[in-house]
Amino acid sequence: MHNYTRLQLEELKVCYHKEREKEWAKLDSNAELAGRYGGNTHSSLFYEIGEKYVNKLVDELFRIEKIALSREQSKPSESYFADLNKEIIEFAKDEYKVVCSEARKIFKYVRGQLVCSEDAIISKIQQYENPTLESINRRIKMLQEELRLGILQSSTETMIHVSGDVGVINTGIIYDSVKVKIEKLKESNQTELVNVLTRLIETVKNSTIKEEDKLEQMENVDFLVEQSVLPPGKRNRGLIKAAEGFLSTAANLATIWGQIGQAIMKFFGAS
Repeated sequence: MHNYTRLQLEELKVCYHKEREKEWAKLDSNAELAGRYGGNTHSSLFYEIGEKYVNKLVDELFRIEKIALSREQSKPSESYFADLNKEIIEFAKDEYKVVCSEARKIFKYVRGQLVCSEDAIISKIQQYENPTLESINRRIKMLQEELRLGILQSSTETMIHVSGDVGVINTGIIYDSVKVKIEKLKESNQTELVNVLTRLIETVKNSTIKEEDKLEQMENVDFLVEQSVLPPGKRNRGLIKAAEGFLSTAANLATIWGQIGQAIMKFFGAS
């Protein structure tokens, strides 16, 4: 796994774990009020929430690793994919161990009474864990095949295949997409944000850098615009910070980011 992916993953874990804890706390409260704390419905929903966040993290991990792979100058070896598979599997298992640990605290004893054995909790966790692990194995094989065929996809589902004119076509598609989203953002009366994001995307568009680098920069700006139209509670703070880190260190954007970066991150509450 690329170190870039690991660093991004640490940010995501903090964000998603907080979201998961909030959902669990709300579920526990509702179950208590309904007099069903520790019951089958309560436990099933608890495990589903746990599974959801493990899979969200795995999804983001693959998305980020694809971006890193697509920027590699040479293709990785077979051993790379074997190691990647092992690392992602271990990561998912560790996440499910956390879910299992929390389940023990809630469902093993309810009001001092043993209601769910250790074996039953582990068995339940495995019902959710096994499909995730099987999916990881399949996705690693797909990743190998996509790389072999040169059709790795980015987070925006735009094909990255920058031979010939394909890169130019992709940057044009993303640029048009960003402009449409900025028009939607205008409806929220965020005039300053609209202006700075417009300046940023125009700077990227007019930069004389490699098309693959321009594509990646446009993807990050596109992501920030997408996040800006979402309610604050729906925004992914970890990935917003990651986009900031990427754009703020791009040599061709140093001047413009110095002028507008603070305003963008202030809007997201991350300045």
